[in-house]
Amino acid sequence: MEKARSLLDVVRGIVGKDSLMVFGPTGSGKTTFCLALAHEAAKREEKVVYLDTEANLAKPIEGVSYRFTPSLRELENHVYNLPSDARLVIIDSLGTPIIAAYADAGMHEKGSMLLKAASISSALKLWCLRSGGLAVVTNQPTSSFGKSNVKPEDLPPRLGSSHYYYKEIWRTDVVEVTPTRTVCSVKAWRSRNHPRGKLLFQISISSNGVEVKSTL
Repeated sequence: MEKARSLLDVVRGIVGKDSLMVFGPTGSGKTTFCLALAHEAAKREEKVVYLDTEANLAKPIEGVSYRFTPSLRELENHVYNLPSDARLVIIDSLGTPIIAAYADAGMHEKGSMLLKAASISSALKLWCLRSGGLAVVTNQPTSSFGKSNVKPEDLPPRLGSSHYYYKEIWRTDVVEVTPTRTVCSVKAWRSRNHPRGKLLFQISISSNGVEVKSTL
């Protein structure tokens, strides 16, 4: 009987040595998904770098190099100097420091702020190709304001063209909420392997803990 593959192995089997964007509304399981990957990699004694722009982690993960990077300058510095021996890099989340910098920038600087997203994404992809590691970035969907004729699941990740640097893009959504648990889905949004809307993983969060299961 074939042994079930781990979450990390399934993700690497789809994405390879490249970058993955996971986007979705707030509270839809993005960070939970990333934490599950980080825990698995750390247990294997792989070098993991976790760049947290929103202070999403309640406590550090043993064996993980954690950095709180709320400013765009800090995030850039970390991404441009990632260690070549790391096997997993997580940025949670890309949009927050860039949108904050955009809001604070003068009119002549705003265009360059949006280019930062593309620059960081490009540098991250290059790191993957050179090091053979996997990078996972979380993001939010584009605002639905003024787009009443567009289904929420069809809204792209925010920050414009930066998402074209990612080999795979998956979307998370909340599918069930009860007094005892919350269930979220991870579906293909732009994938070389699966059609849009294909369910890839299911995340169950309850008082008993977190379970992330592949549906493939």
